[in-house]
Amino acid sequence: MVEFHIKFDKKEYIKAEKLKIRLALRSFYKRFLLYLFLTIVCISMTLIEKAGYTSWPTMMSMFLVGLTLSYISITISTHKEYFKRITALADKYEKENMDYKFIFSNEGIAYEDSQKAMQHKWRAFDSYAFYKNYLLIYRGQDIIYVVDKVYLPDFISVQDLLKSKLILRK
Repeated sequence: MVEFHIKFDKKEYIKAEKLKIRLALRSFYKRFLLYLFLTIVCISMTLIEKAGYTSWPTMMSMFLVGLTLSYISITISTHKEYFKRITALADKYEKENMDYKFIFSNEGIAYEDSQKAMQHKWRAFDSYAFYKNYLLIYRGQDIIYVVDKVYLPDFISVQDLLKSKLILRK
């Protein structure tokens, strides 16, 4: 069993949440790049053919431009709203001088702070990964826990436990 306490750090919390959303939206960004590529192809076809307003490349270009612009608009507004909430939570936690605790054991992972206590058995998760300096624990495509490796006092023990319980995600 490995137990460690972490003093709340506003900058680290915001950084970890930004990482979480960036990794969660990877497929969204891939889809966005596909729409952008298709838009450029259709606009190029329209310009090459010097097509009129009723040709299919022009219609498709107009549709894809609209779709791409809506994707950009939704992404920007969603990010702004998400980061506004994250910053408000970070301010709240900082005022409360929140500390939190993780316990990695053979049964699972326990998390505790001043507002909640959660225990997850290992079967609640399916994989883990390391990204930059972070340990990420997943359930399906969702990132459940993000922990900076700096805060893990006995990283080797945690890593050995994870190896025995979950699949390493590449």
